[in-house]
Amino acid sequence: MPRWMLLPLALLLAMLALVFFMANKQVAEVDFYFTTFSLPIGLLLPLALFIGCLIGGMVLIAAVIVPLRLRLRAQTRELESFRQQRETP
Repeated sequence: MPRWMLLPLALLLAMLALVFFMANKQVAEVDFYFTTFSLPIGLLLPLALFIGCLIGGMVLIAAVIVPLRLRLRAQTRELESFRQQRETP
């Protein structure tokens, strides 16, 4: 995506977020078993989306990325060991 498109796209996204927030001023009560708090729906939904993405990203890192990096590191060591054995007469 060209750089000159980023600023108008960011401004459009900010305006849409502002319209969404202004259109959803109703207050919703969120009840966790140990605490309760109230937030406007226009703030609660993006906050829930952000927290969900954050948790999903952490699960992805823990379940996929870390094991793949460990596997890559082990295979790199194995390749280096193989190359050293091959070079020595």
